[in-house]
Amino acid sequence: MTPDINEMCIHINSTLKEALHVIDHNAQGICFVHNENHKFSGVITDGDIRRVLLEGKPLNTSIQDVVNKSALSLPLTSSAEVIRNSLTKMIRHIPLLNEFGSSTIVHCLNLNRRISAAARSSGGGASFQ
Repeated sequence: MTPDINEMCIHINSTLKEALHVIDHNAQGICFVHNENHKFSGVITDGDIRRVLLEGKPLNTSIQDVVNKSALSLPLTSSAEVIRNSLTKMIRHIPLLNEFGSSTIVHCLNLNRRISAAARSSGGGASFQ
């Protein structure tokens, strides 16, 4: 089953354990990180978490210390060709961000299938929980 975009999102003040729960629930191996203004802050993958745990960090470590802030994202208005050319074996998920300054995640495209769009808030973006 394809997860809702909200099932792939987590607040930047969350812990590694909370991120693992999100990743386990969405079964995509990734979660999108946002700040208190719902602005896209980066991604964290199950591999990122595994490497940090192997370094000896505890599960209550903040994901702020682990999030990949330079992760690829594209505007929602990106052409299908640009999106298709951006998906690789290493980049299997691309968050598509709205045109507003808040950069709220509104869609995610997966190498194998499209992740369903979230219910839109009045600002036009995903409503995070």
